Amino acid sequence: MSLLGLVTLVALGACSEPPTEVPGELLGTWVTTAPSHANRVFVIRPDSIVFGTSAYTRENYSLAGVEPMKPNDGWKPYRLTYRELDAEISDIEIAYRVGATPELRFGNREEIWRPEGAIPNPAKAPAPKAKKSVDAWMVRERGDG
Repeated sequence: MSLLGLVTLVALGACSEPPTEVPGELLGTWVTTAPSHANRVFVIRPDSIVFGTSAYTRENYSLAGVEPMKPNDGWKPYRLTYRELDAEISDIEIAYRVGATPELRFGNREEIWRPEGAIPNPAKAPAPKAKKSVDAWMVRERGDG
């Protein structure tokens, strides 16, 4: 490669717009209670996104850009551009909503995703206390009723 070609390549690289930084509110691991997405996670990192497609499988993609879009009905939409494993560029639209618990939604899908830990894990929930019941016959036998 000639010196002129190298200078041109470096100049073009320097002029290309760097990807927008990922807003801090989007960073982290997102989960949903939707039965159709059991054991799935969606992770947003400053430099990548991860689709947890099962309890044992995760697909990691390099993040190429973040584009904020026009807010709609209380949701702040973003277009995340990422590089596929075959170097193709793809994108996914998500929407974020602030609330007591932040929420995330994919495109026009209805499933709501929340930060990991914001949704109680039923497997870790304390067992309900056993009710002490007094059968009617016990009351009569003891003479209490």
